[in-house]
Amino acid sequence: AAADLAAREAGIVAAAGNSITLDGLLDAGLPASTSGAALSLSVSNEGSLSFNGTTLFQLFSNANSGSLNGSTASDQIFVSASDWSKVVFGGSSALNITTTLTSSTFANGDAWKIFDWTGVSLGVAPVQGANGFAVANAPSLADGLFWDYSNLFTTGVLSVTNVPEPSRALLLMLAMAGLFLRRRRH
Repeated sequence: AAADLAAREAGIVAAAGNSITLDGLLDAGLPASTSGAALSLSVSNEGSLSFNGTTLFQLFSNANSGSLNGSTASDQIFVSASDWSKVVFGGSSALNITTTLTSSTFANGDAWKIFDWTGVSLGVAPVQGANGFAVANAPSLADGLFWDYSNLFTTGVLSVTNVPEPSRALLLMLAMAGLFLRRRRH
């Protein structure tokens, strides 16, 4: 992973023993780039990494093969911290995914590794929709396809699926149960 970072490096932000707080817009890649770039964020010891603003990733290409795209198909952030308790997502944190690709270029199983968390080995990883980014925004997909954020804090992968992510599926089930109970009372 370190060789991949060096080949595509957009920058390194390191704060040995200090904290990094990201309040504004963090663009993971290089401006006007046509392929993915990598950024490294590193804190050590008691330092923490706080995501309070918008973190932006660009998807540049898609093999449309239902598999993981190559490392230059998207921007990527490599994160290093002493443990997960040192990686904090604030109430105004947002994950924004942008692309010039059209909704018809996506298929079930397409995926991009946008985070590399191998530098965070201790503790419990957050879960998107619970204690991860407060908001996640991504381009519209064709009917029947959904963005899957479930592996965002484990493997760092954002993917496309034809099954709604658990939080959407739960809301759909609750709505259906409410309709069923309402009709049953009449």
